[in-house]
Amino acid sequence: MTIADYHVHTRFSMDSDVDMDQQCLAAIEQGISEIAFTDHVDHDLCDAESRENYSYDAYCEAIELNRQRFAGDIIILRAAEIDWNETTAEDVARFVADHDFDFVIGSVHNLNHAYVGYSTLESMGGPRKMYDDYLDQLHGLVDTGFPDVIGHLDLPRRYHPYAMHDVDADHFEQRLREIFRLASERGVGFEINTSGLRKGLGFTLPEAHVIGWFLEEGGQVLTVGSDSHRSEDTGHSIAETYAELTRMGITWRSSFVGGKPKRVALPTV
Repeated sequence: MTIADYHVHTRFSMDSDVDMDQQCLAAIEQGISEIAFTDHVDHDLCDAESRENYSYDAYCEAIELNRQRFAGDIIILRAAEIDWNETTAEDVARFVADHDFDFVIGSVHNLNHAYVGYSTLESMGGPRKMYDDYLDQLHGLVDTGFPDVIGHLDLPRRYHPYAMHDVDADHFEQRLREIFRLASERGVGFEINTSGLRKGLGFTLPEAHVIGWFLEEGGQVLTVGSDSHRSEDTGHSIAETYAELTRMGITWRSSFVGGKPKRVALPTV
C-alpha cells in the first residue's frame, strides 16, 4: 500500500525538534510514497517566537539535501502550513507572493491574537461564538484563494469538548456548506487531519462525512495528513482514513507532485 502524508513538521517548526532526514526515514519505513514538509509559517502578533524559528532559505536547503539523499525512495514536497487571520492578511499575501512552494496548507490557529488551544471557552465567548468567529476567519482564508488546502477544519474541537454539531447542527452545517461552495469556486481544497485519532479523540479533523459535504458542494481537492511533529507519528492512521473514504465511495486523493493537483486512486484494501 502506498501512502501520502501531506502534513508533516520538522525542527523548522517551533513545536517540533525532529530533523527532516529522521522524518524521511520514518516515512519510508511506513511505506509512504509522498511527503509534504509543511512547517509553520506564522505572522500573528502572538507568534513572534515561531517566526524567529523559521528560515525559508535553510528549509529549502534541507529539502534539496534530503531529495538527493532519498531519491528513488520517497517524493519530498517543499511545503508550508501558513497561519492566517484577518489581522495578518497583508503580511501573508506578501509572503506567499515572494516564496515558492509545491503545496500550501492554510490554517486558522488564532482568535483575537491567542491560540485556540490555549484559550478558554469563556474567553472566546462560549462555544457558539467561538465557532462562529472561527468560521468567519476560515471563510476569509478560503476567499483569499492562496492555500491549496485548508488544514484541520475544526481545530477548536481538538481542545474543547464541543463539536459544531453539539452546539447547533443545522446552523453549522449550513455555514460549512457555504464555505465549501466558496472553496470550490476558489479552487481551494480541504485536508483530513488524522491527529484526532492519534490523540485518542476517536475522530479525524474533520470527520470524513464532513468532507462528504465538501465534495457534494463541488470540492475537487482532498489530501490526508498526520500533522506529525514526531517521527513516530508520521503516517499515523492515514491507511485507516483511506479505508473510511473508500467505504464512503470516495476512491481518490489529490497529489501535488509537480505542483498542480491531480487525482490519484486510493489503494484497495
